[in-house]
Amino acid sequence: MTRLRRPSIARHISLASLLLVAVACESPMAPSATRSATGAAQLGKSTTQQATWIDISAANVSAGQSVTVDALLYSGHVVGAKRLSLSVDGGAPSSTSTGKAGATWTVSGLSAGTHSLLVSFDGDNTWGPSSATATVTVNP
Repeated sequence: MTRLRRPSIARHISLASLLLVAVACESPMAPSATRSATGAAQLGKSTTQQATWIDISAANVSAGQSVTVDALLYSGHVVGAKRLSLSVDGGAPSSTSTGKAGATWTVSGLSAGTHSLLVSFDGDNTWGPSSATATVTVNP
């Protein structure tokens, strides 16, 4: 007689946790921004890191005005006291600490046109890495 083995409860819990992470990453965000979450949600990877994602926002401005870029690091709630980096048009990153209410950069000297923004978090022992992109337009 052959016995069929049932999957363990731990495996069901693990798969359910991954589904919760996937659903959490589907929350709405600014129309011009995209987000990717990596790290703890990778299938088959044993890790204690929690998945993170970043929401980034920046309003369009007129030539000569500075652009304010705001970013929040999330993992089901705002994660504070972490270092995020901003790169504009693929340039050298500028880092800042998030504090309790997110990170803010002021970018000046952008020429008229559309510019790409990339905010990234490298991750640490607790929180997995993530990044977000957005665009901002400087009107002539």
